[in-house]
Amino acid sequence: MKKNKKYQKPIFQLTVLAVSLYIANSPVFAMQELNDTAMRQVDAQDGIYINTAYDNLNIDRLYWEDKAGLPLGTAETSLRAYAEGIAITGNNLGTTYQIQTGTNVSGKAGIDLKIESRYGTISADSFRLCDAAGTSCDTSVGGLTVQSTENATLHFKTQDGLFNQNSLSDAEISLKHINLYLTQRENAADPSSTKNQLIFKNFNFNFTGKGYMYVDPINGLILETRDDGAVHLNRVCEVGADCSGGMTFANSKPGLNIDLVMKSNTGTSFNTDNAKGMIRLGASGYIPKAKLQFRGTNGVDSAGEAILGKAFTRNSTTLTAAPTASTIMGSTGLATRMYAEFSNENNLPSGEAATTLELGHGGTQAYGLSFSNLSPLLVRKQNGGGALNTDRAYFDSGNVYINLADTKRMALPQNAVLNAAPFLTGNLTVPDNYSQLLHSRSSGANPRSLVIASRGTNFQALARQTQFIASPDVYKDGITANDPSGGGTWGLGLPFYNLNSNIALYGGPTATEGNGTTAERLGFALSMATQGINYDFTKTVAQNLALGNDGSKTTSIMLIDGKKYGASDSNGDGLRDEALTGDPINYYLGIRNIDMLMNGYGSIGLEGGKLNINIPKFMLAAAGQFAVGYLPGSQYKTIGKGYAPINGFITNNDVLFGLRLRMEGGVDMVMVPGGNTLDSNYISFDGTMNLTNGAIQIVEPIDNSIVGLDNISGKISFSNQIKINKDNVDLNTSLRINPNNQASDVLRVKDLNFYPTGGTAQRLGEMVFTGGKINSQFNITPH
Repeated sequence: MKKNKKYQKPIFQLTVLAVSLYIANSPVFAMQELNDTAMRQVDAQDGIYINTAYDNLNIDRLYWEDKAGLPLGTAETSLRAYAEGIAITGNNLGTTYQIQTGTNVSGKAGIDLKIESRYGTISADSFRLCDAAGTSCDTSVGGLTVQSTENATLHFKTQDGLFNQNSLSDAEISLKHINLYLTQRENAADPSSTKNQLIFKNFNFNFTGKGYMYVDPINGLILETRDDGAVHLNRVCEVGADCSGGMTFANSKPGLNIDLVMKSNTGTSFNTDNAKGMIRLGASGYIPKAKLQFRGTNGVDSAGEAILGKAFTRNSTTLTAAPTASTIMGSTGLATRMYAEFSNENNLPSGEAATTLELGHGGTQAYGLSFSNLSPLLVRKQNGGGALNTDRAYFDSGNVYINLADTKRMALPQNAVLNAAPFLTGNLTVPDNYSQLLHSRSSGANPRSLVIASRGTNFQALARQTQFIASPDVYKDGITANDPSGGGTWGLGLPFYNLNSNIALYGGPTATEGNGTTAERLGFALSMATQGINYDFTKTVAQNLALGNDGSKTTSIMLIDGKKYGASDSNGDGLRDEALTGDPINYYLGIRNIDMLMNGYGSIGLEGGKLNINIPKFMLAAAGQFAVGYLPGSQYKTIGKGYAPINGFITNNDVLFGLRLRMEGGVDMVMVPGGNTLDSNYISFDGTMNLTNGAIQIVEPIDNSIVGLDNISGKISFSNQIKINKDNVDLNTSLRINPNNQASDVLRVKDLNFYPTGGTAQRLGEMVFTGGKINSQFNITPH
């Protein structure tokens, strides 16, 4: 008898579907006893190996059911999200399940669970939201398809049980080279109409890690690393490339890869041939600390308050829901949260690859940027020099809620800074602005919607080093003149703090509801708010510190120069010399501490192979500071001057002027994909904005006096292009005032006001632009 067989590979296999079909279509035979040879083949095995195989599958309807609160009364109802007309096709389809047990440690039982799926192409003709019976459904948003020629792998290996929170486990999730398609018809009523596709091309989510997997009675299923664990977002080798010498930008894509492309007039095919690029995002490298959790939710927070508010009827005219209405989420729903810390050159274990983020044009023949040395805002955590800040930059999704809903409005947490900021005759925002409108349909019921909401999302990372990169096909061309120029000590800061958001998706409006097209469309409503900095200026320093507010977290848009300088001054000008191993001089330029509220609703369509966005109503309110200076805790370039104070983002020392704005109106916009050559692959934003009410105010940072361009209205068309080249970035903007030459569309600033400190507005006049065109070309060339 064999003992202590740890994770031994079994040889007993079951092909379930094949066995079932054989039994169903074969004559009946008596059971026969196994002989000694057959018995020896399964003796002392400690695992199960099951293989399912099929040629194709067809499913009429597949649904997910969720509870939703009703706008009237305290009851709730069930809603269903239906995928219809499902077909699974491909070669050698099936799933392999492998479960093994065993350990060399007395009293413990390790588990090795591995699932590999060969799913080919899974397509659904339509996706709709319906009632509980599935008989009353809203319009389809289009067809959905998932496609891959490579196995998807889920692999967990534990040392003691499956959900032991004190047992270190190995995990692998491998999703490689997946294409996700949204297919929409240009005539929703005609199945043979021209079809266009929005495609997530070569999607990767490929990681391995060591950590702990367990179930918590409150927080649900949790996967987390601790001091003895970590996660690796592993790069994925391009199809047909030789990666035996290691993964590089020239032969691979990042472990998390989101490549957005578009394709027109696709017929019934699903492939990425001749698809045109839009934008690509990616991430890879060593993640020293991470946590992922899934749990159920009943729609209320720890204080018993409705997270998204109470449900509204379609014809609700007041902004306060009826007291008897149910919570929007209902009694069931899904909640999740993800947290990840990033590694950089200062906290990277030997042999590991630092975390990098990528941003570039989508598709083929594409340039892009790789951002690294991801760091927090504070260069040091103490004044006067000393040790550099070793804290890691991080991303925290906050609580993310996913539910089906029946409501006209949703609630968003209010921004106290915007509610208190003086603006025109009141404040920049009022509480009613945080009651988000999902639609403005004049008849019928609310469209049933899929709601995704986040609370407390943070991305506190500044990239202090940037490298120009290209898609692998550019390197494969072998034309060295097209190769990117390499890296530099400049960077980009796009941190955001305490982001709260609501997104609702539903069957798009028809032509009779004002979008002017008969095409399939995805209806949407979006609302988001950010907090500028983790500091309350109405409280004292001591009160802020007691609350954990130190000004170290911000919402900002900044360019950063991270070039390093030493202690010497070779030419006697009082400035430090450049040095390879010196202290970075972190200049920054941009808009910092941005408090913002943005909301709007509309629809998205793919007519003509372009991303067409109609937003009949939007509102943007924001306050920030335009500043130039040194990141907090940085060494000054001037010898003897010392170091920038660590509280620099809560003072006005670097501020050139403050900025407040509010814009309301509607937008019709088209995002045009680029071509499939290096010259033509760029992204273009074209459209028209009808501004019904707006204002822009410039605030003097010392005494808070204001110059205001108030009560702005008019129509402006725009065409903006962003082009990443091999060693620089082009930004081209064209604005045309009153594009249709209509008297009602002139751009008018009805009030040019001056606001003395603490005083009322003094009107200086007004401005009117009857027409004209403004062109701007801006090029960023790092040195």
